[in-house]
Amino acid sequence: MEKDTVKKPSGPEVEKTAGKDGSVHAQVAAAQVGDILSVLLAFRFINSLFVKTFFQPDEHFQVLEPAWRMAFGERSGAWMTWEWQYQLRSSLHPAIFGAAYKLAETVMSAMHLFPPFTASMLVALPGALQSVFAALGDFYTWKLAMDIYGRESYAPWAVLWMTVFNPWQWYCSTRTFSNSLETTLTIAALSYWPWELLGDVKTSKEEPLKQSGRVRSLRISLALAAIAVLLRPTNLFIWLGVIALAFTRLTLDGQSPIKQTTFIVLLRETILCGSAALATSVISDRLYFGFWTFPPYKWLYFNMSQSLAVFYGRMPWHYYLSQGIPLLTTTFLPFALLGIYKVTFASAKPATLLSARPTSLSTTASNTLKTLAFALVGMIAVLSLISHKEVRFIYPLLPILHILAAPYITSFFTTSPTQPATPRLTLRHKIFLVNILSINLLLASYLSL
Repeated sequence: MEKDTVKKPSGPEVEKTAGKDGSVHAQVAAAQVGDILSVLLAFRFINSLFVKTFFQPDEHFQVLEPAWRMAFGERSGAWMTWEWQYQLRSSLHPAIFGAAYKLAETVMSAMHLFPPFTASMLVALPGALQSVFAALGDFYTWKLAMDIYGRESYAPWAVLWMTVFNPWQWYCSTRTFSNSLETTLTIAALSYWPWELLGDVKTSKEEPLKQSGRVRSLRISLALAAIAVLLRPTNLFIWLGVIALAFTRLTLDGQSPIKQTTFIVLLRETILCGSAALATSVISDRLYFGFWTFPPYKWLYFNMSQSLAVFYGRMPWHYYLSQGIPLLTTTFLPFALLGIYKVTFASAKPATLLSARPTSLSTTASNTLKTLAFALVGMIAVLSLISHKEVRFIYPLLPILHILAAPYITSFFTTSPTQPATPRLTLRHKIFLVNILSINLLLASYLSL
């Protein structure tokens, strides 16, 4: 019998850590979150220092060169590519690094530091700043998994380990690609998204967006999503998938808790947050280019309507299936494929979660996984229609792949506790685990050093 236990404002599966502020349970949970984020920040900073190889020129010419020009002027020696002459790129992403450049240079000049030291710091600055974005991406991936699977499940910790040991993540997350920032913005927006909208009206105590703090969470989600779409317009396909299932309920369980008032709130917040992000982008581009322009439209027209990006290469329709997803997931590929299949094509809900106290997924959590899988499949299908393809174009889907793979990699490498009173995991298939981790470490080292 299905156990539908979670209809909380904090997420689709996670329970309230305490009934009152300041409780011991709440303090422990907050400390755990703080510790995880601190470790990830330190880890990704080390990651940024160890990445010494070259991948693609975009990490320099699409971000750092215009950022350098923003900070130090037209005569600073920044190399501007033709894309900026045709306003194909938003100035929002370079503006972040331009502000960091200017602030760092101003502070170090005021301290009268040696010019060689100042130069070294400015060279290291982009990687250090990007490492913060990368760590936040890891953190929100773990947080969303925790919300879906619950605090007593081992699946969120599997997600965290997959994120840390993923060679692609090590290789790309601290590089200053717009795709890297897009990935962080997307998973953070998904983490803040009110997934209780996908719940069952029969088990919902009140309308989803009337719960405490959920409108604020929705605003954060919409703002982050809007920025991601402005940076990379194809990111819109992820959110179209989420919205489509939320309202059509195709493949979802239960009856929708969305009422007319909920729809009005969603529409209102979407317009407000979208307009604010759009205004910020337009003003930023006006200040940078010196005239009114809208790069996302020009980018879409260039890449999708005219398909001029084929100048950089034409790939087969199955590229993302045969090469993209395997490169993103590497040794975790079998578990990711199994997760996609089980959630997308299997009619039954996932089996009992491996946790200290085994429980079934709630309707909200199960529907959340189905929606994530639908958004993933939909985006890959649409991008497969475009002739020019690159793995990093589907990079924002990697956190979703980790979340979908988590229950199956957990059940393969661990056994459930024999007694609920002593919730201790037992590892199995250790040879496979050692081989997987060794291969990932070797790949990450070879590609980065």
